[in-house]
Amino acid sequence: MPYHERTGFEGERIEVGPANLIFVQLSSVHELTQIRQEYDERGIEELARSIVTHPDELHQAAQAQDYVAISRALDLSHPLILNRLDADHLSVYVSDHARYYDTGEPEYIPQDDQDTLVLISGHRRRRALELIAKEYDFELDKLYVGSTIHENLSLHEAQRKQYAENISQRPPAVDEAKVISNYYKVEQAAGRPVTLQAVAHQFGCSESKVASAIAFDRLPKEIREYVADENGITSGDRPVLPFSLVARMGVLVALYEERYSRRAEYSTMQETKQQYVTALLAMLANSLTQMRLKGRSAHDIDVRLSAEIATARGELRLQTEELFVIEEPVSVRRQKSSSALAGTAIHTLDLLEKQGQLHPDMIARLAALVDQAKLLAQPAVTPDHQGYLL
Repeated sequence: MPYHERTGFEGERIEVGPANLIFVQLSSVHELTQIRQEYDERGIEELARSIVTHPDELHQAAQAQDYVAISRALDLSHPLILNRLDADHLSVYVSDHARYYDTGEPEYIPQDDQDTLVLISGHRRRRALELIAKEYDFELDKLYVGSTIHENLSLHEAQRKQYAENISQRPPAVDEAKVISNYYKVEQAAGRPVTLQAVAHQFGCSESKVASAIAFDRLPKEIREYVADENGITSGDRPVLPFSLVARMGVLVALYEERYSRRAEYSTMQETKQQYVTALLAMLANSLTQMRLKGRSAHDIDVRLSAEIATARGELRLQTEELFVIEEPVSVRRQKSSSALAGTAIHTLDLLEKQGQLHPDMIARLAALVDQAKLLAQPAVTPDHQGYLL
């Protein structure tokens, strides 16, 4: 017999396929913020069309409320991946989730006497199915979807499975790095032995990708934002600097921290260690960005970063008091660096405007940035007002 219904291990064959597959009412599945921050509407529409195998039959079946015929007209190749949580595990899960995404209060999930189903993977599929129900006008509550159920997974276990499921359409590198690095830190905090090789095996990626993720996560938030705002970038935007380049800057964090400690032995520092490290990284990022705006090659930019890493390492090896000469505060040097970068950016935009290459949408965004800058330039009357402006 070439096929049979899977009813459990019978000892006669090796069975591979979705485990714990059941049909679940789609409207009963809860969804929390997850690593894919943005969804392409056109992509959702294309996915919905691929699920509808017989549009005319689906239209007729929906009008007749013939659920058997509706089922025949739909084909979902991949199941949803769900986490079934009891009350105790759900409480820990949403609390860990709130800390990870820095959302403040944990997201509210209404509970009844039954366990709660939380979506791990299949967010695009869910939106496509909801779009189909709306377009063909049938009740969403009648829609049951084939789903693989896992029991009481922790947040970082669920994120690992989500990462693996996103193999066909990767979320932004920033979001992937956050998940990988978080998994590494959770394992360390739990006292479990963890290596780059072990994490790479769990995520099905290379050790170098794990190392890049950990290095990127070490960077201050404002340096990570040279790649993308952590709330997601506007669709179609290019990052200021590529992820791989900024991730390499992570090695400088420890070097700059050590430089600060050495200098503090010989002179009074005007900045905290964090301010010092962030300012040095920002000056380097500004320099690399200027090179990119001026059209320098990726090789040249990479060489510039490699030279800075080599210089930082070499400086610490010297270990001489004469090395730590009095210099301008890094805050002053950073301001000069930022002004130079802004000048290059303005010159570039001026050139594009003269060539008639600035799109109206970009002009509108620039106007909004100018308005915000004018507001921030005005002294705030109170701390609350300052926070509002920011």
